Amino acid sequence: MKAVSTVVSTTVWDEDFFYNFVTLRNSFYDGFLDFIPEDIEDLKKILSPQAPFNKNNKWEAVLLKEGDKFIGRIFYSTRTDHYKQMDFLPVGYIEADSQETFNELIRHAEEFGKNEGYKQLRGPIEGNVFNSSRLLITQNDKHFFTEPFFKREYLNYLEINGFKSFQTWVSWKSTIFGRISSIQELLGRSKKNKEKYTGQNKKIEFKIRDLKLSSWDQEMDIFYDLLMDSFSEFKDVEYITKEELKVYLDDLKYILLEKHCLILEVDNKPIGFVCALLDFQKELSLLKNNPSLLNKIRIFLKKKLSLGRVLVLYIGKKKESEDQIKGIAVKLLKALTKRNLGFPLNTVIFGYMQKGTKISSLMAKNCKVISSYGTFFKDIL
Repeated sequence: MKAVSTVVSTTVWDEDFFYNFVTLRNSFYDGFLDFIPEDIEDLKKILSPQAPFNKNNKWEAVLLKEGDKFIGRIFYSTRTDHYKQMDFLPVGYIEADSQETFNELIRHAEEFGKNEGYKQLRGPIEGNVFNSSRLLITQNDKHFFTEPFFKREYLNYLEINGFKSFQTWVSWKSTIFGRISSIQELLGRSKKNKEKYTGQNKKIEFKIRDLKLSSWDQEMDIFYDLLMDSFSEFKDVEYITKEELKVYLDDLKYILLEKHCLILEVDNKPIGFVCALLDFQKELSLLKNNPSLLNKIRIFLKKKLSLGRVLVLYIGKKKESEDQIKGIAVKLLKALTKRNLGFPLNTVIFGYMQKGTKISSLMAKNCKVISSYGTFFKDIL
């Protein structure tokens, strides 16, 4: 019979507590190929007293302990500002050594949710989808950067606990034929950066420009407006403040290339965007485990030479933009391909695409599905 577990929890930043919180996860995946260890400093940016997320959310983190050993953890939160919603309580950062531990963790989340007036749990959502979310369901390729990393048995734990599928996504990988096709198209014709589109009543000029890394804060203001508008219809999305989003995205500026992030503008007003980055999963895993000069040089050279897989992680448009110009996503992807000369040495992965969308049908022509993901829900009884 399993021993009775002890509950340790906090609703404020506690260095010792969160040291054990991250150590638990890292111990579960120690030795897994390309696993990037969780860092307490990343949690501190979200949960410390002055952190934007902490200021706008009420939250609780729970650890379960059996004797001297930690066996499970969970985190859940509810907004306290004008973006608060009551459709679901986000639940994430969950790890468990067994079904029994998993069940007990969920009971704590249900109790918190019930006390806050919620009728449903939904996750994995780690504070907010713009931070991290989803559970990996199937995988037919090596892990890529930002892809969720969880034990496969968690799918069974969720099902046995009464969770049901809420939303699903897939990631696509470009085939060799797709890359050849892209290069042939580029060789066959050349387009100017500024183009014209004939709308219903007039010609509309638009341009596609690179992200300006030298003006990061200003560009993040634009990116925030685009993300909040274009993602507002997604069922798991809660609006967040601009300061919160900057915390989630700030580290990316050190690994982004300007030619991988494009903004489409009409009359100098941004209405669409695509953001890609090199896949640093392996390099960051090595660096986190061993912050040596050699491992830092690996990242520098990869970025400098633009080597390895390219991950298209964000693509979107303002909701009313299709009234102005059609096919924004296609235009952005074509411009991204052109900027990178057809990606002759790169495999391209289009991450987290929802099935049934127009962009998903475009992927099917020259790509293959390599992974699928889901979020799950459970009604609070």
